[in-house]
Amino acid sequence: MSEAELHFLRGRLEGGKLNKARRGELRTPLPAGLLHDSEGRIVLDPDREVQAAIRCIFHTFQVTGSAWMSVCRMSQSGVRLPVRLRTGKHAGQIRWVPPTLSRVLRVLKNPRYAGVYFYGRTRQKKGLPSGTLPREQWKVFIPDAHLGYISLEEFESNQRTLQQNSVTGWAQGSPTPAREGPALLQGLLVCGRCGRRMSLRYQYRRGRVHPMYYCQRQATEYGGALCQHLPGGCVDRAISQLVVEALTHEAVEVALAVYEELGRQHEELATIHRNRIERARHEADVAERQFLLVNPENRLVADNLERRWNDALRAVAEAEEAFAQWGRQHPAPLDPQAGQRVRDLVGDFPAVWDHPRTTTRQRKQMLRLLIQDVTLLRQEQIAIRVRWKGGATSELHVPVPLNGFEAKRTEPAVLENIAAWAKQHTDEDIAERLNREGMRTGTGQPFTYETVRRLRREKGIAGLREHLRQAGMRTTKEITEQTGIAESTLREWRKAGYLRAIHCDHKHWLYEFPTPTVLKRIAQAQGQK
Repeated sequence: MSEAELHFLRGRLEGGKLNKARRGELRTPLPAGLLHDSEGRIVLDPDREVQAAIRCIFHTFQVTGSAWMSVCRMSQSGVRLPVRLRTGKHAGQIRWVPPTLSRVLRVLKNPRYAGVYFYGRTRQKKGLPSGTLPREQWKVFIPDAHLGYISLEEFESNQRTLQQNSVTGWAQGSPTPAREGPALLQGLLVCGRCGRRMSLRYQYRRGRVHPMYYCQRQATEYGGALCQHLPGGCVDRAISQLVVEALTHEAVEVALAVYEELGRQHEELATIHRNRIERARHEADVAERQFLLVNPENRLVADNLERRWNDALRAVAEAEEAFAQWGRQHPAPLDPQAGQRVRDLVGDFPAVWDHPRTTTRQRKQMLRLLIQDVTLLRQEQIAIRVRWKGGATSELHVPVPLNGFEAKRTEPAVLENIAAWAKQHTDEDIAERLNREGMRTGTGQPFTYETVRRLRREKGIAGLREHLRQAGMRTTKEITEQTGIAESTLREWRKAGYLRAIHCDHKHWLYEFPTPTVLKRIAQAQGQK
């Protein structure tokens, strides 16, 4: 047979498979949770434990919004996932394995769970890497072909969430998932100058973490200048206040929705554990019946069946212990009466938002339910434009926070007071007066003689000494050199009140110059005495 004939035969076979697939009659391997019945129709797996595990994947992903977080939460709760074996002597049977990211993603990305029959989703060509094609290029796509665990709308919503969580989704401008870190608007920011997504950096100062929002795509990819950067703390506080004000009237309903969701999740996980225990007990009962029916004389078979019975009983004990441990770590939610008390108590959303037990990640997830994105533009003030999920927008402006130098700078009003009081008061008196009026330095410390003196020198403010010298008063040394009067004589005249003197700082006195008129007055005062 020639190669041309083989090519035509293969083409006819492929065409027959395609025609059968277009009718939805071509049988393909089904994932765990779906089966072919006796008539060839696709139905849900009658095993309740398998159904509960598959539904748990979709419910957990809907709550967390992240495949990885779904894996973490199910691992912490002790959930196991079903896997259908394809080959080997146990082909077609279900094996229970711990949740992994690859298994969860295969479930989330499989349209079969949405009741879709498809064919030709992937291509394999020699020399080219295989991969999933866009839906428009699938050969067959039949929605609502059979029962599913979720609707097609939910499946498409999950695919959009996964796309946004991926690196390619971030590059295309979609909001990124909520991650760790105190930055509240991580993944939601848009630059008000160039329209690109803004990135995040953390700075550590004095043991505290400070977020900074950067628009650096132009700089990192094209070697250009940094577009803009803003401190994140003031922006996060403004957005928090805006959200709290917007949700104050809906606080009770939000709290009840969270309460109901927690109760549903708890019951779902408890059902999975009960099904696991029920399956283990059933296998133990089967092993017990087999052991009791065996001929006691056939010791080889009896020993093997006894070992299987012991393994089954051990599996029952492990399942019950896992359920008990999970129950201790995850207590049951409140009863309806307690829920009504929660409704009465939780009437203030700001208290819920600012509660210490509310993590930053939970706040980010709440924001993503309300906010589409936030646009920032740094000018004289920081312009913030919030686009809500419904399409409405809000605008607000916050002042640009001072940098480290500006924040520690002494207020201008304090400097004006020092300049005015320095004409008649010493630095020590000025410091005492500033403290008495409640004024503080740029670092928040009380004023001292050294602080006032340093500020005067840095700002070029003349002190009492300079003002007195301009008024004609001189130091002891200058008077002694010019008039020959001894320092002791000047001190006696000062103490007796004959000669006017002013104490201008810690150690120095300034005297009025002893002109002939002043000396004559001193002589008259001494003579009268």
